[in-house]
Amino acid sequence: MAYIRMEKQPLIAFFENITVNDAMLLIHEYAKLDYPLYPLFLTDRQGRLAGMITLNSILAAADVMRLYELKEEECIAVYAHTKEADAEKLFQAASVNFLPVVTEERHLIGVIHQGSC
Repeated sequence: MAYIRMEKQPLIAFFENITVNDAMLLIHEYAKLDYPLYPLFLTDRQGRLAGMITLNSILAAADVMRLYELKEEECIAVYAHTKEADAEKLFQAASVNFLPVVTEERHLIGVIHQGSC
């Protein structure tokens, strides 16, 4: 039985209540470190997955907006104990290229990309 393997790349997540201006400052620093700027996740103060956001939506928004105002409607995730075959089925059903990986309490702990399972 094989379980999912998470990517070994930096995971970028923002607190959902920070402003676009603050997020842009962080994005600028991440870009200097050559971190991948996709996907971008939102978490609550406890580190639980709160949603996803696109770089385009951040760039197009007013500086004073909060990120939670820009988040995408649906954020499908998989649990760390999810079997690879189940993750692959979810990729196909949801037509997505990546999925956040969460604990039972929905704490964000990683990301997997389609084809990496």
